[in-house]
Amino acid sequence: MNIRILFLALAFVWMLQLVLSLLQTKRFHKEVAELRKNGAMTSVGVSGRNWTLKVYGVLVVNEARTIVRAQRLSGFTVFAGLREVPALVGTSLERLEQQTPVSGVSKKLWAAFQNAAGFITRHDQRVAEEADEHETEPDVAGLATE
Repeated sequence: MNIRILFLALAFVWMLQLVLSLLQTKRFHKEVAELRKNGAMTSVGVSGRNWTLKVYGVLVVNEARTIVRAQRLSGFTVFAGLREVPALVGTSLERLEQQTPVSGVSKKLWAAFQNAAGFITRHDQRVAEEADEHETEPDVAGLATE
């Protein structure tokens, strides 16, 4: 009988953890949606492994690729939320390519922000490549057909 109660208690705790994780995910996505309103592009990066504490970094940049908002998400519980990282505000995206973090940012958090910056950089490169492809294609709209 005790094993049955233990099993039910574990199942209840597991389900509670799933529900709380879902609520945290919804809250995170809602906060990121609000952050998107502050700049031209938003990106989320992560640092850490499966069995260690992960750190998430959220970057919001303007058209000039200067960081206008930076936030982090880390913690052991599902009650962790986004927190501002003012040390990065006003920094250029290129600064994140350097290995040395700015003052007040841990190496692990810096890696998460570098991951987020990489997504923005790759997006910008794809857009530039697509623009180059369109420039080199011949304009066939004005050609007459026989």
